[in-house]
Amino acid sequence: DLAIKSFDRAETLFRAANNIDGVTETLFQRGVFLSRANRSAEAIPVFEKGIAIAHDTGDTHHEVRLQLALGTAYVNLGQTARGQQITEEGIKKAIDSKMEHAAAVGLLDLGNVYLVREQPDLADKYFFQGLEFARQTKSQVVEMRALLSLGTLRIQSDRPKEAIEFIQRAVPYYEKGKFLRETTQALILLARAQNQLGRVNEAEQASRRAVSSAEQLGDVEQSGIAHADLATVLMERGNFPGALAEQERALQLYANSRGGLNAAYGFTNLALIESQAGLFAKATEALSNAEARLAKLEGSLIQLRAVILSVHAEVAYSQRQWTQAARFARQADARLLTGLAAIRMGRIDAGLSEASASIQQYDQKDRQFTAAAG
Repeated sequence: DLAIKSFDRAETLFRAANNIDGVTETLFQRGVFLSRANRSAEAIPVFEKGIAIAHDTGDTHHEVRLQLALGTAYVNLGQTARGQQITEEGIKKAIDSKMEHAAAVGLLDLGNVYLVREQPDLADKYFFQGLEFARQTKSQVVEMRALLSLGTLRIQSDRPKEAIEFIQRAVPYYEKGKFLRETTQALILLARAQNQLGRVNEAEQASRRAVSSAEQLGDVEQSGIAHADLATVLMERGNFPGALAEQERALQLYANSRGGLNAAYGFTNLALIESQAGLFAKATEALSNAEARLAKLEGSLIQLRAVILSVHAEVAYSQRQWTQAARFARQADARLLTGLAAIRMGRIDAGLSEASASIQQYDQKDRQFTAAAG
């Protein structure tokens, strides 16, 4: 395409002028372009080529930046273990070389790896370390990214009020600077947090702003995520035709991005919407599609597996299949749903006990997270 031809021409000109710094910078920018276009598999050899040149010429600055970008590309492909290893190496090199800005970026990248691998305590640790490095170097761009990362983690930990506090500090900065990508991501997170709080009007407004921002950006993955979040909000409002249309649009957009991780969650969300709309056969088919993509992904992905099992339980429960609902709920460790299914089967005491234990478990996790964050 036109952009790749431009990168080719720039690299050729820099080589002809024996400007090695220009060559490595061009390779870095080309790789970033490919990664953002959901072409991480193509970006990896570009980053590796740049790393080899930077290493041979003693250009630590570019070597670190390229290495951190390479780690992110592997994570985007679903190869989180490899991405983690490369990112940790890049952070160590950055700290040893007194490159605090690059270290801050790397720490946030590493936090995201642990977020994907569903290790929230470690993710939180590295996000805060990245925030500290960013503030030391007075890098507002990295500081805002750290705030969004901390907001993301709190949404996943069902702490929406705290999430909104982090996210709302970043949104005005991104909108004023016309950072479309970051604005889109921030609005998506803001909509999720508001939806968790039951503020469906605010959530829908933020989701529609995110869709508009993503379309201006022209990023299909971000557009897909924005449409998926809008689908969730519309489902909460009982607008099932609108929710189905948005979720199907999302699946078309992000297809196999992140090795199929987005699609796995997307089909799971589609199944939930279809179940609530009474389309149980379609919901079961969507869950099969989610499981097929899960099977191809690397790592334990406990959270994704639990979400799929929980939706299986929801589908069974909606069809009054109490035994199946209880079985899926137990496998997902969804104790509240397990308790409700038990009550429906006439096991009143056992069901109430399980539901009560679920609430106590949630309170305990909430206290543990608060202690760790404090």
